[in-house]
Amino acid sequence: MTFDADWLNAAMVNSADRQPTGLHGSAALLKGKVPLLTVRTEDGRIVGESTGTPECDFPFTQGQIDAFMAGELKLAVAYMRGDLKATGSTAAIIAVIEALDSLSALKPDGL
Repeated sequence: MTFDADWLNAAMVNSADRQPTGLHGSAALLKGKVPLLTVRTEDGRIVGESTGTPECDFPFTQGQIDAFMAGELKLAVAYMRGDLKATGSTAAIIAVIEALDSLSALKPDGL
């Protein structure tokens, strides 16, 4: 599994009932430098693809994608350790990490 339209649809469904967090942001999810998908978060929920230029970039390795999809990678931990080299707006990075990490409780069955 990877970051694609099917994954985005599942993420939107599975984050729809989250309590509002007040965090908003958009990001490009990349495999290295290759764009895979853009995401937009509102109040901690993944609400669709980003329109316009995303506020931040998340360059993943294939190993990180595999670990995330398996529910074995917490993005907040990877970011704090310097293993995830997200760039751009810090507020957007935090919002997107928080929204994506909230999906980890659903893996491997939910996504």
